[in-house]
Amino acid sequence: MARARKVCSGGWKDYHKKAKLLLEASHVCIEFELHDAGAILAIHSAILFADAALTRNAGLRSASENHEDIIDLLTSNFQDASTAIRQLGTLLAAKNEAEYTGERIEVSRARDLYKRAQRFAAWCEAYLPGTE
Repeated sequence: MARARKVCSGGWKDYHKKAKLLLEASHVCIEFELHDAGAILAIHSAILFADAALTRNAGLRSASENHEDIIDLLTSNFQDASTAIRQLGTLLAAKNEAEYTGERIEVSRARDLYKRAQRFAAWCEAYLPGTE
């Protein structure tokens, strides 16, 4: 089981607000041909959307240094998470590529990561009241 800590479920709104901001910033960056920044922002928005959904619905937040451990938390707290987890898994797998290598992110890759983050956000927002 992934390490998690109990948190106040009311804090989900802060994670959600920041997640939406990063997702919008990702789109802007990609439109202005800042593909690396857009990809990184899409990835981090998805992590924050996951935090919002877990905080709101399970009162949990990952306490692991490994972002991929959040997948275990989603799996154990949401019955219909398989499709969403595939989206998040692809985003998390791209995190090292986007952040820690010297390789540039191509426009098509940045757009794909943004679309995956959008899909994951939509799944998360189905569990967040008043955000649909």
